Amino acid sequence: MDLARIEVSQMTESMLNWCAAIAIGHQPAIRPTKNGFEIVIEDWVRNDSVVKEPLFSPTDNDGHCGILIDRYCLATCKPNPLLDGFDENEIDPDCIWACVSYDGTVCTHGPDRKIAAVRNVIMAELGDWVEVPLQLVEK
Repeated sequence: MDLARIEVSQMTESMLNWCAAIAIGHQPAIRPTKNGFEIVIEDWVRNDSVVKEPLFSPTDNDGHCGILIDRYCLATCKPNPLLDGFDENEIDPDCIWACVSYDGTVCTHGPDRKIAAVRNVIMAELGDWVEVPLQLVEK
């Protein structure tokens, strides 16, 4: 499989889902869809521990993201630009939500709390730059 090295803050949702699966110890697979790709994990089991749910999408599934937030004791919030010393005119529109690890060592941002949390888990486990399948990059 051909890989590309990408900075976590620049990853698309498919790339984030792929890397999040690896970060929590699974081997993901890519399944093509009409609109692109989805990430599947054959040994991923839904909360009831009976029904297999191979689709893994913590960037848009509250249940999947909640597992990551709980496992990594993450706190997500909307930063207050006035309290945090930001100039309102200089706020990156992609940095609406912040996510901080419990020990305060990793702080990430994203357009919503799920993406901020997924970025946090990936950076904590795999670093700031991660290799992803080239087909996810070329989409």
